[in-house]
Amino acid sequence: MNKQNILKEISNKLQINNTPDLAIILGSGINLNFPDCQIIAQINYADISGFPAIGVSGHKGLIQHLKVNNQNILAFAGRFHLYEAYSIEQVQTIVNLIYAFKIPNLLITNAAGGLFDQLLVGDLMLIEQISNFQVFSSGNPFDNLQDNNLQINTALNERIIKTNSTIKRGNYAAVLGPNYETDSEIQLFKELNCSAVGMSTYLEAKFAIENKMNFSAISVITNSWSASEIPSHEEVLANSKANSQKLSDLILKISPL
Repeated sequence: MNKQNILKEISNKLQINNTPDLAIILGSGINLNFPDCQIIAQINYADISGFPAIGVSGHKGLIQHLKVNNQNILAFAGRFHLYEAYSIEQVQTIVNLIYAFKIPNLLITNAAGGLFDQLLVGDLMLIEQISNFQVFSSGNPFDNLQDNNLQINTALNERIIKTNSTIKRGNYAAVLGPNYETDSEIQLFKELNCSAVGMSTYLEAKFAIENKMNFSAISVITNSWSASEIPSHEEVLANSKANSQKLSDLILKISPL
């Protein structure tokens, strides 16, 4: 990936003349719906030279340049996953570009399964810690587990809590996927005080922390763990779509940034 060429191409096609105020990475099935929104321009990932291809249902593979509340927003509908056989660098493509654009605020979102009764389908969970259970070639994911934990303490997190005092907060367990977790794995995550589980976000958040980006990560709870029910991707997508408005409303509450 030639980052400078991609930046130039995206800037031209999306009519980016000034640095946007906020970038958003949208998880599976999550849409944005603002009552007063201008779509300045949009581009498909497939039309960007050198960009990885989207291969998962529910990820549109689309960048939109939006005007909302007199602020410019870049929304990336779709991400790349390790389970698609992408490298760490490819998974971090989008957050790397957001950093290169010098966008001052970043919101990373995902669809996740809730592990405790306090998290219901449709809830938003502000992620305060990510525990990494994704397998890397460097070794066992349980080695140096403490070193793989990310703490998210940012100005954007503080702003979200201040303006949304009832938002739920918790620890996100990042797994490799694409299979859903066994009962034994769920019990382990619960014993380690993980509140929700999903297949993304860790590498994006890791890049953001390492580069001192002002960011937050939010899970849309799309299914709730039960020993008698097996989740499906279709269920995740349906519940993401049904509860996307809550995320859009949260963004409006913290705007302007």
